Amino acid sequence: MAQQLVIIRRAFVSNSLFVLNFFLGPIIGSALTVNPHLGWRWTEYILAIWVFTVTVLGYFCLPELYEPFLLKKKAQRLRKETGDSRYYHPHEDIKIDLKSVVITHFGRPIRMLITEPMVTCIALYASFVYGLLYMTLEVFPIGESCLLYIKRDPRKLIYA
Repeated sequence: MAQQLVIIRRAFVSNSLFVLNFFLGPIIGSALTVNPHLGWRWTEYILAIWVFTVTVLGYFCLPELYEPFLLKKKAQRLRKETGDSRYYHPHEDIKIDLKSVVITHFGRPIRMLITEPMVTCIALYASFVYGLLYMTLEVFPIGESCLLYIKRDPRKLIYA
């Protein structure tokens, strides 16, 4: 019972932090753009700093979880420690070349798009929604030019 509560608490905290990002992004972004001492470029600079920090933390703090890689490393370690060549993993023989990587990473999504109806439906729906979003963003300048009482401050245009 206590273990289930720990799992539920971890899930709650991780989901809360994930949802918090959607609220903090616009707040921090608008605070940066309205600040007269920081230009609009600082939104990109701060994003780059944040991404670099999370990447470095993830590289050093997150454990490796890919099982074939872990088994390969374990087999290599046991061979080195014991001197016994029986410790072997088939993953050691796989040689990765550019052609296999390209075929795998481009072939799988295309095959899924063609053979899985649900993936096709979701892709069509997402493309329709993004099309509507971009068309809506293109209409804002037209509507803004028609309404004369909107203040022409490019930093606050998205919130008008």
